Amino acid sequence: MPPRVDYALTPLGRSLADAVVALCTWGNRERGRTGKHLRRASYLVLTASKPNDS
Repeated sequence: MPPRVDYALTPLGRSLADAVVALCTWGNRERGRTGKHLRRASYLVLTASKPNDS
């Protein structure tokens, strides 16, 4: 059995909760209209965050 790991947000992390909820609310509301653009933006963010192999 793997060891149990408990995670918890710090006060700084908890301070982002309102902003994250607002972004999720906006994304859910605008999903149909902006879905294509959001998928492209997610791809760009994910590929930009990968380290270069050079």
